[in-house]
Amino acid sequence: AKNIVAIPSIVDSLNGFHMEMVALGSEHSVAIT
Repeated sequence: AKNIVAIPSIVDSLNGFHMEMVALGSEHSVAIT
């Protein structure tokens, strides 16, 4: 990955979306709206 984020962070571009489900792993992140 170009930019590894090792700690949980707010994703500003997702602000205002209702998240139905999220999945996080060492090599992926998925947010279902």
